[in-house]
Amino acid sequence: MVKENRKSQNKQKLIRILCLCLVCSSVSGFFANDFFIADILDQFQFQYFVCFLILALYLALTRDLNYIAIAVTGVAFNIAPLIYILQPESNAKVTTKTESFRLLQWQLPDGSLTPAEASKYVKNSNADIVGLVNMTDDDTLLARSMRKSYPHTIFFPNTNGRRIQIFSRYPVTTKSQNQLEHKAARTFATAQFKIGEKKLEMMMIKAGLPTQSRALKSRNARIAAAYHWLKNRKYPAIVAGNLGATPWSRTLKSVIADKHIFAADMGRGWQPTWSLHRFLKFFSIPTDLTLHNRFLSTTGRSTSRNMKSNHQAIITDFSI
Repeated sequence: MVKENRKSQNKQKLIRILCLCLVCSSVSGFFANDFFIADILDQFQFQYFVCFLILALYLALTRDLNYIAIAVTGVAFNIAPLIYILQPESNAKVTTKTESFRLLQWQLPDGSLTPAEASKYVKNSNADIVGLVNMTDDDTLLARSMRKSYPHTIFFPNTNGRRIQIFSRYPVTTKSQNQLEHKAARTFATAQFKIGEKKLEMMMIKAGLPTQSRALKSRNARIAAAYHWLKNRKYPAIVAGNLGATPWSRTLKSVIADKHIFAADMGRGWQPTWSLHRFLKFFSIPTDLTLHNRFLSTTGRSTSRNMKSNHQAIITDFSI
């Protein structure tokens, strides 16, 4: 009798947890643009999906339709990440004579990697263009060691002591730095390169995961500015950096849906780039993204593995 009561109590606890998770996962999508807490919850749809799927399979053994219905509903509400990573690769088709190049983008960690370790990884990547975000004065050694391999170097200072720095094997023809018209906005930087007979323009940006309402509005403004910039380019262009949102979140869903914009990681499996802690791999999400327009084609994409960093480096191969 006591055991049966305990089983009944455990079932009640389980169904409450399921209901709570279902409410969090569904409500967060509707209010993600208005409340920063809802926005943060909205980024973890893949984790919701995995949990609900495991529970649905487990509860199928109990044959309790009430539990199974809740779990299956949770799976359906959060299936967008699975569709995104498994769908046939969506890519632009470059039909003219092509040039290929490799881009490495990385938001540098705060102190968990030495400049020598970071420099070694960058050199081994054999990237043609390297975009580094979050550089500080402590990374001067890293910058100096890379200038031998990358003769064209530009940096964009920021007001908080951190900067965006771009290293390139190709000549840099123009560069610019812009500040969005918002009190909490951060700087984003663009540079134009000459690759063979073609030109390429790239925007490096750090939008950041918002932890307050004002930061949420600022992040959304930065993403909107980057989207319109990329959409209006009449030649090959890339937006790379930490956008502070997953591609299936409410914030970026409309951007990815634009037929003129392509995401380099779409259809390439699960490639998380940021985690709360390097020991909490389950909560890793892809917030560092690479978007490009129809004048480029992605031929490969990978992320660094087992790096002592909460942000993974991303290597993307392009045809232009």
